[in-house]
Amino acid sequence: MVQEVRISACLVVRNEEAVIERCLTSLRGVVDEIILVHDGPCEDRTLEIAEPFGCRTFVRPLLGNPESHTVFAYEQARGKWLLSPDADEFLSDEMAAVIPELIARDDFAGWEFRSPLWDGKRYTKRGPYTLRLLRRADTSLVGLLQSSEQVRGAIGRREELLHHEPPYNNFSARSVFSKWRRWCRIQALELTSPFADLPKFNYIGVNRWPWHRHVMNICSPVLAVPNGMAHFALALISAVRTRADLNVRIAFWQGVYATMLQFYVARSVYIERPMRHIRAARQSRSGAGAQQ
Repeated sequence: MVQEVRISACLVVRNEEAVIERCLTSLRGVVDEIILVHDGPCEDRTLEIAEPFGCRTFVRPLLGNPESHTVFAYEQARGKWLLSPDADEFLSDEMAAVIPELIARDDFAGWEFRSPLWDGKRYTKRGPYTLRLLRRADTSLVGLLQSSEQVRGAIGRREELLHHEPPYNNFSARSVFSKWRRWCRIQALELTSPFADLPKFNYIGVNRWPWHRHVMNICSPVLAVPNGMAHFALALISAVRTRADLNVRIAFWQGVYATMLQFYVARSVYIERPMRHIRAARQSRSGAGAQQ
């Protein structure tokens, strides 16, 4: 008799040997299967460490976009519920203990957990809520970098902790101008590409960008700084609403990311895209000349 799969844990990783064991250990006894998707060829011991945990492992082409691989992971999952921690996250004992009770309820289609922010040395006192437990049939996701799942139904909030502890300070100039800048380049390319080309899971809706996305792209050079200031303000407002001690420094870096993203969108729209058209036109003319 085939055992029922109630919860599928879905992880997208990229050379995470420093943190993957901690994450997988926290899932033991909580989930019925683990879908592990590696972004590109593995260059460290991540897959070796994961092997004893019985993961269903997939090595996919390097994209630098976890959300795109998450769509694939959700498609492979067999559970009625999806648990989607990052590799540098791990479940507290309290969160692990309450999950069977939460998935037995019919009144919520998703659950958020308190997730304090880590600055490389210590946690914020409270932190925002993070959506990590979702009913599969009610969940949709567009594989756009930095996008979030959409849930058809009510979302509950819990105070049990989901620990998020990367082995570095994610809110520092070094991270912003290395990892975050790389994300900006990828996300800008996606935002200026056809919406239909993005991978999607359980997506119901119009398969094109909304009108305001086109406006944001066209006006990206002048909207970059205002967009960053708006994100900074929204981060602070969100901290107040959720009673999270999201400090000004972290909100500032989120504003910087939003500003950088718009500048990369502008570069894609006004420099890279025209250059591609010019190169294509030159190749077309050279090909026609060769035929003559």
